[in-house]
Amino acid sequence: GKPLEPLEVRRILVETGIKQTGADSAKVNIGPLPNLRQAIIQVICTSFAKKSKCIQHKACAYNENKVLNCGPKEKVECSQYPNRRKCTKGGVCKYENGVCVHKCSGLSKKSCKKMKKTGKNKKICMVKKYDNPCWKCNPKTCT
Repeated sequence: GKPLEPLEVRRILVETGIKQTGADSAKVNIGPLPNLRQAIIQVICTSFAKKSKCIQHKACAYNENKVLNCGPKEKVECSQYPNRRKCTKGGVCKYENGVCVHKCSGLSKKSCKKMKKTGKNKKICMVKKYDNPCWKCNPKTCT
């Protein structure tokens, strides 16, 4: 392939770098610590134009244009509930690992379409399509 432009190299190093942490990071932030291994993997993976070449490389994954995600039909902020009793009272939230989350969180497409409010026959989740930020060939770590 052709050499990368300096601004492209900088963008890749920033995207794949490790964020600064520590007491002084808010005052003296010089940017992320470069992660050269991850940067090289990103350059390699995004260089593959064909799906067949992409999937041959163990660090790369080929992803579709759109992703499906299960979400609530109505916005409910489940994280506001401090305990199990208050969390589960409305029938749309569940208490999991000490945290109150919406029942739609992490469901498959099929389960999402079937999820109903506790004690009611009202569906509370819906499947939405989103643009995939990891479309085409990207490192497996892409989210």
